[in-house]
Amino acid sequence: NPSLSVNNPQTLNVQLIANNLFGCSDTINKNVKIYGKPAADFTPKIDEGCVPFTINLMNTSINANSAHWDFGNGDTLSGNSVFYTYSQVGNYDITLYVNEDSICFDSLLVSNAIHVLPIPTAEFSYFEIDTLVNPSGIYQFIDQSIDAVKWVWNFGDGTPVITDKNPIHRFYNNGLFYVTLIVFNDVDCPDTIIYSIQVDFLGSLFIPNAFSPNAGTIETMYFIPKGVGLSYFNIDIFSPYGEKVWSSNKL
Repeated sequence: NPSLSVNNPQTLNVQLIANNLFGCSDTINKNVKIYGKPAADFTPKIDEGCVPFTINLMNTSINANSAHWDFGNGDTLSGNSVFYTYSQVGNYDITLYVNEDSICFDSLLVSNAIHVLPIPTAEFSYFEIDTLVNPSGIYQFIDQSIDAVKWVWNFGDGTPVITDKNPIHRFYNNGLFYVTLIVFNDVDCPDTIIYSIQVDFLGSLFIPNAFSPNAGTIETMYFIPKGVGLSYFNIDIFSPYGEKVWSSNKL
């Protein structure tokens, strides 16, 4: 019953030859695997993000071919590369258990490895501002978010974003616009909300600055002011000497 000290992981081919009293023999060969001691390790060891926060953990252990993860909240997964999403705010320990062929084992616990940060709650209301022209297309937006310290407004009409808390914005075209508010809290985590606004029949007026009575198309032969959403119209034309030469209030 011999013994042998082996310092490095390897596979030994061991042969046993047995003889009895009559000089008869038998031979057997077996491979004996010598395991290295596993050393558990993973990346990243520290990470943080806004809820819901998804992490990707990589097993970087040596002398191990199996990995099992404990995420500090009762959930577990197996695999060398795992994705996991935390849905609750808090600090979480990560424990990695590794083994080689279920023979040799090691583990690594990192306390408070994951920091899941809170997010604000985005919300806003709006109303159209009363002016002499109704509808005016001018809206007051009121932030109603919770835990917000920074605001980014996109009004969906191609205008630059605005970072005021309670902006006033004018739409210059009719149509359906999607207004987006992104808010950030004091740890720079965002939340987003989108509302649609239907802008209908803004008033408009076009007056030609020249016309040719004796030539061209109908559009160029007649002086035809055009408007949309108008309730009252008046036009006066004066001579170079200040005399009124023509007037009309016909729509």
